[in-house]
Amino acid sequence: EGLDESHTMEILKRLNRVVLILKLLVDQVMILETMTPLDFMDFRTYLRPASGFQSLQFRLLENKLGLKQALRVKYNQNYQTVFGDDPEAMEALKKSEEEPALLALIERWLERTPGLNTHGFNFWG
Repeated sequence: EGLDESHTMEILKRLNRVVLILKLLVDQVMILETMTPLDFMDFRTYLRPASGFQSLQFRLLENKLGLKQALRVKYNQNYQTVFGDDPEAMEALKKSEEEPALLALIERWLERTPGLNTHGFNFWG
């Protein structure tokens, strides 16, 4: 499968935007870490209807980024049980797990990029 190289700059711009968004997400968690457990309990009511672990959007994002199920924190040994009563959520999760993840797409693109694998060069190393 080829990639139209004329789109490379737009792809890189969007990936850089994703990196900035993820940094912002991490910074949000750091702010929450400054709260005492009691402060967090007062704040938690505003997180309805679910915590981050129970967030469908968070699970879809993990799938899109390429986080393997084996590396996830287990909730009752299967994170999907959180969504067991919602067939639309389960279908969205299933579909997102079957689609190629961003990590896999970038790896395939880099594997086709000349000059990245000379003399034992390991891009991820």
